[in-house]
Amino acid sequence: VFSIVDIALYAFLFYQIMTIFKKLDLAEPFSEEVGKVIFKLSYITFGIFILKFAAYAHENILVKQGFESGMIYKYSESAQTHLLMAGILYLIGHIFKKGIALKNENDLTV
Repeated sequence: VFSIVDIALYAFLFYQIMTIFKKLDLAEPFSEEVGKVIFKLSYITFGIFILKFAAYAHENILVKQGFESGMIYKYSESAQTHLLMAGILYLIGHIFKKGIALKNENDLTV
C-alpha cells in the first residue's frame, strides 16, 4: 500500500513540475500561478515525507515483531531527504510570494 501511494504522489509531483514549466514566463517569472504551484509542490513533498516516515515506522514495528527486512533504513534516509526538500520548496515559495508582492507594488507605482 505504501508503494502504490508513493508512486501516485511522485507522479502528481512530476505533473506539478510540468505545470510550472508550462506556466513559467521568463519575461515575468514572478506570477501568482507559479507561486501557487511551488507551494503545492512543497505540500506534496511534505506528504511524501509523512508517507515515508509512516512506512519506516511500520517497518520498524514489523522488525521488532520478528520479521526480517533489509530495507528499513532506506525509508529513513528518503524521509529525511524529502523533509529537507519540502522545507526548501516552502522557502522558495515564500521568496516567490515576496517577489509577486514587489512586482505588484512596482506595477502600481508606474
